[in-house]
Amino acid sequence: MTRRLILIRHGQTDYNATRRMQGQLDTHLSDLGREQAAAAGEQLLSENITRIISSDLSRAHDTALIIGRVLGLDVSTDPRLRETHLGEWQSKTAMEVDEELPGARAAWRHDATWAPPGGESRVAVAVRARPVIEELMVSYGDWDDHSVLIV
Repeated sequence: MTRRLILIRHGQTDYNATRRMQGQLDTHLSDLGREQAAAAGEQLLSENITRIISSDLSRAHDTALIIGRVLGLDVSTDPRLRETHLGEWQSKTAMEVDEELPGARAAWRHDATWAPPGGESRVAVAVRARPVIEELMVSYGDWDDHSVLIV
């Protein structure tokens, strides 16, 4: 049995455009981000998606809703799909983090167990999000002929 799970990142936010770290801050899509989501929906039309699940953060949920409108699908949310909590780094630029904690971003990128101060590691994110996939595998039955989209 082959199951197809498609993962897509949210569209651009003003934080992305200004190179600010969002983490779990609830930021919104920019105009470009909404355009990106609509374009992604068009690109996904041929993927036979029958279910969309997103993080409950606005940028991911709004991306999913826009794609869902294109595909004619509803969207369910799950807070376990939220991005990495970046702790004290949230709302800072990479340059600000590098000035305050030289080498910290490199450590975070290269060590999945390392967490920003007050934040969570990539391992912790995986532990949080993996049950969503496991539950999907059990509850959604046989999906050989279609795909599930996670935003």
